[in-house]
Amino acid sequence: MKVLRIYVVLLFLVVENQSRVVTPHQNCRNNVCYFDFVVDYKFTMMWYNYTNFDDPQFQPVVFKDGILQRRVTNVVCREQFIPLTREELRDDVSTGDGRYKLVYAINGEIPSPNIVVFEDQIVSVNVYNKLEVEGVAIHWHGMSHRGTPWMDGSSMISHCPIPPGQTFEYRFVASPAGTHWYHGHVHSLRSDGLAGAFIVLPRIRPPLVMPSEIIPAVDAEFTAVLVDWLRTSAIEKLQAVRGGFAFFDEYDSQCVPLPTNYDGSTFLTRLNIGLVNGKGQKFINGNPNLPEREYLPLETFRVRPNRYYRFRTINAGFNIAFEISVDDHMLIIVAFDGNDVEPYKTDIVVTQPGERVDFIIFTNRPIDNYRINIFSTATSVGRQPVPFRDRTYAILNYQGVEETRIPIIRQRDCTQTRPCLAVNQIFGLYPAGVNIIGIPLTRLRSTQWTLRKTPVPIVHPGRRKQLFFMNFNIDPGRGPQINGIQFVRPTSALQTYPGPGATTPCGPDTCTGTRCSCTHTLKLDLGNVIEMVIFSFGDIKTTHPAHLHGHQFHVLKIGYPPFDSITGNSTGFNPDIRCLNEDCSRGTWADPTWINGPVPGVNLVDPPLKDVVNIPANGYVIIRFMADNPGFWFLHCHFAHHFFRGMSLVMEEGEIQDMPPAPPNFPTCNKFRFNPYQFDQSLRNHERTLALKGISPRVLPRE
Repeated sequence: MKVLRIYVVLLFLVVENQSRVVTPHQNCRNNVCYFDFVVDYKFTMMWYNYTNFDDPQFQPVVFKDGILQRRVTNVVCREQFIPLTREELRDDVSTGDGRYKLVYAINGEIPSPNIVVFEDQIVSVNVYNKLEVEGVAIHWHGMSHRGTPWMDGSSMISHCPIPPGQTFEYRFVASPAGTHWYHGHVHSLRSDGLAGAFIVLPRIRPPLVMPSEIIPAVDAEFTAVLVDWLRTSAIEKLQAVRGGFAFFDEYDSQCVPLPTNYDGSTFLTRLNIGLVNGKGQKFINGNPNLPEREYLPLETFRVRPNRYYRFRTINAGFNIAFEISVDDHMLIIVAFDGNDVEPYKTDIVVTQPGERVDFIIFTNRPIDNYRINIFSTATSVGRQPVPFRDRTYAILNYQGVEETRIPIIRQRDCTQTRPCLAVNQIFGLYPAGVNIIGIPLTRLRSTQWTLRKTPVPIVHPGRRKQLFFMNFNIDPGRGPQINGIQFVRPTSALQTYPGPGATTPCGPDTCTGTRCSCTHTLKLDLGNVIEMVIFSFGDIKTTHPAHLHGHQFHVLKIGYPPFDSITGNSTGFNPDIRCLNEDCSRGTWADPTWINGPVPGVNLVDPPLKDVVNIPANGYVIIRFMADNPGFWFLHCHFAHHFFRGMSLVMEEGEIQDMPPAPPNFPTCNKFRFNPYQFDQSLRNHERTLALKGISPRVLPRE
C-alpha cells in the first residue's frame, strides 16, 4: 500500500492574485500581529483611486467598445472613457453582479483582506468605523476567545457596536489553527461585503495519510471566499421578507416560488450571482453557455502542472448551500471548519453558509484552463425542475495557458456504473437516476492529531452531562425560532455584565398564546459535558446551518428523515424524536432508554470536529462539547434571514464570577428613560445657572 503524505509548507509560488495566496502576515512584533481596518462604503462597478485613502476618488465602470472602461464626466456632462488595465480591474474595482450597488468594504477590499497568522500569536485589529450611520461589530468566526469573551464580536452579546467615527481594538489569541473567517455581526453587514478569510497556521502539522502516493509538499495554498450575491442590499431583502416581498425578484414582478432541493427543503432566494473572491458570472436561467454579462472577470488560480495545491474555501453566503467541484480533477478533503480529517477523495463537496472546507487537488491533467464549479444545490423552483442549476465558476489556470481563455465544460458524467461522490450532503438521499452517492459528514473521521488537541468529551461519575433538545424551525405565522422562542437582543452587551434589566425575560409577559419573544438563554454549568440534539421539525421544510460561538463541537450523529428512494423527497419527521407538544417546541427521544443510555449510531471515537453543522430538514444532529470556556456565547442559524429574525439563543456558560472581567475602560451601552424628577431637575439647573450669571431665564414649562 502506498501512503499519501501531505505536508504544509510556507513558501509559495508567485501567482496572479497575490492577495488570495496564503502568506503569513509580516507586521508582527513580540508575538503580536497588528492590523488596521477601515470600514467604509464602496460601490460595486466603480473604479477607486486610493491615492488619498481618507477621501478616495471613484468613477463608474462601463462596458464600451468591447472592453471595461471607467467613465470620467465633468460638470457640463462631457465624457471621457479610459480603458481599465487588468491590474486596475483586479485591484481597484469590485464588480459584484455587474450592477452599481452600495456595499461595505474593509480597506477598500471585497472580500475583506486576508488575515494569516500562526497559532497562539496574539492578534491586534484596530477597527475604525468610517460609516456615516451604521454601528459595526466583527465576529472572528472559529476563534475560541478563551480569556477574552468580550472580543468575540457578537453585537450586544460580547460588546456594543462600534459607533460611526470611533475606533475599537480587538485583541485575542489566534486559536485554534485552521481555516476560519471574520465577518460583520451587526444585522446584514456580512452579506454586503464585510467578510474575509482568517487563516491560523499550525506551528507543526503532521502528515495526512491515505492509501495513495507520497507527496512531500503542497505547492501553494489559496483562499476562496464564496458568496451568493444579492441584487439588492441584504437589509433591503430582509425588510422585503417582513413586508411580503420575499418571493419577488423585483417588487413589481410576478411571484417566484421558492428554490427547492431534491428532498423538498427550500431556500429563501434563487442564486442571483455567485462570487468567488468578489468575482463571478450570472448565467441566464443557469445555462452555462449564456452568461448575462460575459465581460465580468472571473477569479483565476494559477497553478503549475503536476503539483499539489490546497484550497481553503469559505461559504460566506446569505442563504445558499454550494456544491463545489473542479472539472476533470478529484478533490481530496483534508479539513472541515479548520479541523483536520482523514483525507477523503471525492468529486463534489457541499458547504452551507458559515462552513469552511479545505481540499487538495493534483494538477495532473492536460495543460489548459478548467472550471472550478460553484452550484446552488437547489434543483427546482417550487415543484418545477429547472433545466440548469444556478451556478458560477472560477478558473484553474495551468501555467502556460492564457488566463482569459474560456474553459470548455469537462464535468464528469455520473453514471450508474461509475457514480459521483458528494461529501457533506445536506439531505438523506440523491434521487434514483442522478447517480450521485451522498457521503454524510459523519462518514469523515478526525485525525489523531485533531483528537489529541480536542478529545471527545466522555461522561463518567465525576463529569455530568447536560442534554438539550432544540428545534430550529420556521412557524408560518411567527417566523424563525428555536423551541418556539424568537430571540430578542439585550439592550446592553451581556459580556459587560449589565444586570437583569438588560434582557427581556422569557415568562408570562413575553410568551403569550402562540407567540414567545424574549432573550432566550441556556445555562451551562462549567465542567459538564454538553450534548445537544438539534432538529428541524416544522410546517416549512428547510435545512439550518447551526453555528456555535466560543466552541468547537464533535458531530456524533446525523439522523436523516425517511425519504422516497425514487425522488429523494423526505416523507416525514425522523421517528427517533418524539414531540411533547403540538408545535414540537419541546422534544425528547422516542426511546426513553436513549436519555441516559447509549444512542445507536453515535461515534464517540473519532467524529468530525466543527463549529457549523447542517441540520437536515425533518432530521436531527447530535453534537457534544465541554463547558470549559466561561462567557456568553451565541448559538444561531447562519442563514442571514433566519438569524436576524430570531433563530438564535445565548448560552450562559458558568456564573458571572467565573467569567473574565471586562477591561475597566471597556465601552458600554444601555437603554435610557428620562424620569420626571430628573427632567424637572435639569430645567431647574438651567434656570439657576442663568440666574447666577445675571441672565433672566425664561421659566420653562413643567409637567
